[in-house]
Formats: sequence, structure tokens, C-alpha cells
Amino acid sequence: MSLVYQNSLYVSINVSGILYGVELMLYIQTIQELLKNKKHGQRLDKFFVCFSTATLALVTMIEATKAVFGQETWIVNATYPGGPAAYETKYDSACYQMLNQTAALLLDMLTNGLLMSASILD
Repeated sequence: MSLVYQNSLYVSINVSGILYGVELMLYIQTIQELLKNKKHGQRLDKFFVCFSTATLALVTMIEATKAVFGQETWIVNATYPGGPAAYETKYDSACYQMLNQTAALLLDMLTNGLLMSASILD
């Protein structure tokens, strides 16, 4: 694993952490507005509260597993024989990495389903 690749992974984990904070703030503001407006479209509002909560939970799982795998790769096992590249290759199928991939797949399915339902309803 080259130094450029390791740096790009490090930067991407940090940028996605910042974007996660933005998403968390948008989620809080959206839920506050949806719950404040009780009379307007309650059924649709409940759907969007549930949908937003599910997507936030999945993104949280993705971010947490990326952080754990990064810590395991570069900090805890920095002296692994063959270096971080060998560790990443050997433990890429760890259970938390499977959780990451499953959460990403579910998130993709949820958001694509929302887009398809919106296009069908229009």
C-alpha cells in the first residue's frame, strides 16, 4: 500500500466524518420541523421520520466501522508483518467490515427505493 493511498484513505475518512456531522445537523433540523408541524400530512411525515432515522442509523454504522477498521489498520496493528496493506488484505472480511458493506447496500436500496417511488407517483 503506497503512502499516497494511505493518505487518501485517511483524508477520505476525515472528510466523511465532517459530512456525517453535517448530515446529523440536517437530520435534527428536519425531524424538529416534521414533529413541530402536527396538522400537515401526518402519514407522509411519519414515513419521512422513519426513513430519515433509518438512513441516519445506516450511515452511522458505515462511519463507525470505517473508523474502527482505520484504527485497527494504522494504529493498533501498525507493526503487522507486511504493514498496513497486508493487514487490510487479510482482515478486509472482518465482521465489522461485513456490517459496513451490508449497511451501505441497505442504504443504497432504501434511497433508490425512495427515488423509484417518487418517479412512479409523479
